[in-house]
Amino acid sequence: MLSPNLTTYVTDTQQHIMDFIKEHGDLFKISEGLFDDTELPTIRGSIKTVLTTSVSKKLSIMDALKPIIHSGMEVDSSHWTRFAFLRQCLRMFLIGVSDHKKVALRDLFSPYLIPSLHPDLQHHIMSQLHPPRPGLWASDESPGTHQSLIDTTCDDVNHDTQVADSEEDVDPNADAVADADVDADADGINDDGADSGFGLQGSPTKWNKQKFWNYIDAMLEQVRESAHRETGTRSGSRYEDAYRKVMIEILQLDLQEFPGRRKVPTLMKTTQPVWQDTIQKNLLW
Repeated sequence: MLSPNLTTYVTDTQQHIMDFIKEHGDLFKISEGLFDDTELPTIRGSIKTVLTTSVSKKLSIMDALKPIIHSGMEVDSSHWTRFAFLRQCLRMFLIGVSDHKKVALRDLFSPYLIPSLHPDLQHHIMSQLHPPRPGLWASDESPGTHQSLIDTTCDDVNHDTQVADSEEDVDPNADAVADADVDADADGINDDGADSGFGLQGSPTKWNKQKFWNYIDAMLEQVRESAHRETGTRSGSRYEDAYRKVMIEILQLDLQEFPGRRKVPTLMKTTQPVWQDTIQKNLLW
């Protein structure tokens, strides 16, 4: 689930992982039965909890990944890029569903998100920030004038939410229960991009608090569709470059906002173990 190249996190994910384990039984040496239907929600819940904590603590994406990286796994820029994307989507999702139990709206939002915000979500943020941030949008711009990197969406906003201030306070399974029914209606969600999907400004609601990973799948599909529109194809180097360009732009914005203490270029190249390299190159659909 930590592979930076996963196609989806919900749609058909369980079956593809099972098939992959069967095909590479000699490499992983684990029984298919050890990975059952309860595993994916727990893992996804752990990832969501870690990313939420990273926002509240303003951790760099490199430091954010530490709690979920196990021994023997090598992490490089491809992981940071995917998880910067996940963190950006999480922030927009929590704002859209008005989930501020762990992170207040003022901490979830930043100007670095603006290029990826759908107009209705921009207006929503402006109406909920009290008092509004001076110069939030440039003087010659207004909400809705930005070209989104990806299309994305509030009541009872709690601006005084207390968050954990130490790694020991983080429950890695805190979001597993909320994630348990994520597969319900995973397919067939109408995501036409006409609005953010959070039911703002009277539009139909597509996303609720239990649909975070469905939302992620939809956002990944939108990046793929963007690359397809730009290149006219769904494969090949031009398509891959267009897809990667969007993701790298998100990583760059993330690193500007959460720079951390380490220099990225010194950590770009690593030698991955065989099992990890096999997953990242072949667990695709």
